[in-house]
Parts: sequence; structure tokens; C-alpha cells
Amino acid sequence: MRAAKEEDMAKTRDYMDYLDDNVKMAPATSQEEYQAAETIANVLRDHKLETSIEEFDAHPWGMVVPSVLVLIMFVCLIVAKFTTGPVRIATLLVAILVAGLTIFVHYTGSDILRNLGPAVSSQNVVGIHRATGSKVVKGARPIVIVAHYDTPRVNFLRSGHLARYQSALRMVSIFCHMAVAVTVIFQLFPFVPEVLQTIMWVIGLVAMLPLLVLAVSDIYSRFSRYTAGSNDNKASVAAMLAIANKVRPMADRVDDEIEKAGPDRAQRRR
Repeated sequence: MRAAKEEDMAKTRDYMDYLDDNVKMAPATSQEEYQAAETIANVLRDHKLETSIEEFDAHPWGMVVPSVLVLIMFVCLIVAKFTTGPVRIATLLVAILVAGLTIFVHYTGSDILRNLGPAVSSQNVVGIHRATGSKVVKGARPIVIVAHYDTPRVNFLRSGHLARYQSALRMVSIFCHMAVAVTVIFQLFPFVPEVLQTIMWVIGLVAMLPLLVLAVSDIYSRFSRYTAGSNDNKASVAAMLAIANKVRPMADRVDDEIEKAGPDRAQRRR
């Protein structure tokens, strides 16, 4: 058992080295990403998997739209507190509209925000192994293995001590939008005492804090540098290729590269 595990780990390292040598950086929607897809597809084809590259349209700037709307909502909340008349009402209505739109998108699963902006081409690599043989059980569910191969950008919420809070922030974000919407509605009613309006405004600001952190991190990651090392998604792809080799074990171009490299590569493998 231990020997088998060590062999699997060695194979994963082989794929990791192969990816490091052949895929330097693959930003999403770039030509380098397409070349990375071809590199991965070729290894899957070596294992006789039904391999295809499926293209689709992506909207990179659409990913930033929800974050920009959060900033607009925050500005409206601040402006509404220190203005009067039509300006105050207009900013409050914009804040409610933004919060309501976000809540609508969350509960309907709509992509109306993320599909904004120019479309660019991207692709998925799909490799299918058709189960055959006497051990195949009728009605058995398929197993899907997924790995990202594009090189992500640095996001300060995905590294260091802050990473542990990211999932919690995203989980409560929709409730924060609801809280902001409720507090803004209170500002629209002139019969609500000013003290209560101020209290609700403060509650709205507190509810905005998690949304602001997420918005700033997402906008920052749109312009930050690309990651490297263990954060560049190659490890997950190498593990996926090792599983493909386990399912359909046969020699592939990675083995050919190791053989051509000779003893030096073998020593590196150990």
C-alpha cells in the first residue's frame, strides 16, 4: 500500500514538473491559456480518453460589476446622510435599487451582471473515460474530476490569515445586502424620528463593511499580479492527470520526456 502511494506521488510530481516546463503562465482568456489547454488535452489523449476542448464566451469585466455596485451603494449611503431634498431621495433610491438587484441575482441565479462587458473566448478541457468491462454496475453514477488550469491573480483574501474569513464573508454578504436595503428604506419615511434614522444608518454602515472588504478584494484582484508557485493551479492539474493515469495507465509524453532526460531527471524524481 505504501509503495503504491509513493508511486502515485512520484507520478504527480512528474506531471507537476511537466507542467512547470511547458506552461509558464496562463492568464484566463489569453492565448497562453489556450496553449495550456492543448498541453493538458494532449496528455489526456495519450491515455485514450475522449478528449475535447470546449470553447465558450467569458466576460472578465462582468466579474467586477457586482463589486462596483457595492461601492456605488456605499457612496449613496454616505451622501444621503448629509444631503436633503431630491438629492437625498435619489441616492437612497439608487442604494435600494443596487441592493434589490443583488438580492434578485442571488436568489434567481441570474447572470445579468456577470454577462456585462465585452465577451472574450475561453475554453474547458474535457476528458471522458467510458467505463467498460465485467465490473461495470448498471446505474452507477459517473465520477467528475475538476481542476482549474488558468493562472489566477493575487487576492489578499485568499492568502495569509485573512483566507480563513473569506468563505464566512461571502456567506453573510447576501444578508448584509438585505440589512442595507432595510436601513435605507427607513431613511425614506419622513415620519420616522431622526434618532431612529441615524441608528438605522449606522447599522447600514456596519452591514456595508463585509461587502466593502469583498468588493475591494475582487477589484484589486482584477489588476494585481499573477500568482506563482503553489497558487498557480498546476498542483491540482497534476493531481488530476495522475488520476487519469491511474484510471487508464499507459505511457504518455511525460514518460517520454523523463526517458529522454536520462539519469538526471530520474534523480530529480527521487
